[in-house]
Amino acid sequence: MCQSKYFQEFQQAVSGSRLAPYLNQVADGDEAQAFGAYLWNLALCESLYPSLHGIEVALRNSIHGAASQKFGTEFWFHYQLTGHEKEQIEKLDQDFKALGVSVEPGRYIAECTFGFWVNLMNGKYEQSLWRPLIQPVFSHAPKHQRIRRRIRVRLDGIRRLRNRVFHHEPIWHWPDLPEHHRQILETIGWISPAMLELTRLLDRFPIIYTGGIGPYASELDAIARNRYRADD
Repeated sequence: MCQSKYFQEFQQAVSGSRLAPYLNQVADGDEAQAFGAYLWNLALCESLYPSLHGIEVALRNSIHGAASQKFGTEFWFHYQLTGHEKEQIEKLDQDFKALGVSVEPGRYIAECTFGFWVNLMNGKYEQSLWRPLIQPVFSHAPKHQRIRRRIRVRLDGIRRLRNRVFHHEPIWHWPDLPEHHRQILETIGWISPAMLELTRLLDRFPIIYTGGIGPYASELDAIARNRYRADD
């Protein structure tokens, strides 16, 4: 039996609204299971960081390298973009000027969000960007997969997962989470096999996912029991 006094303190620190999705999805509102799920979720998010890092870094640098070569300038983003993407670059122009920092291409590439790079896969850039860039950017993808609209759908799914991970939202209950992980690694490999190998060195997701809630719930239950006795 879990010791509610400890879990009440835990809930106060984390907030009831953040823990509610976990309490609502475990049997009989079991506190140890719910808070174990919360910790498992944190561990899953942590374990996805290397692969999410790998896809973001590989994608932006591959696009930048291929576009710089195709358009003959590392500042291609000043000339090839429209709409919201162009506005984001112009906003960076203003920010860099206000800060008095040197305007280097790499600074723009690093500051643009993952969503910015995913949005470059939109249909409006089919002719201007992706007709010449799809092969060099995704040079290791199978030909039948090297299609802008298909890659756009996949990257948008990765973006949604990334946003949940980085905003500490629940992902533990996603039944297709291993498939998301598999697709991230596969997409990294389409861009850079070297980055894929580097990512695999740090990838703990399969171990963390397979372990499940149990170890975290057991540890929390033990902590609660010890805390309860100490308080007595």
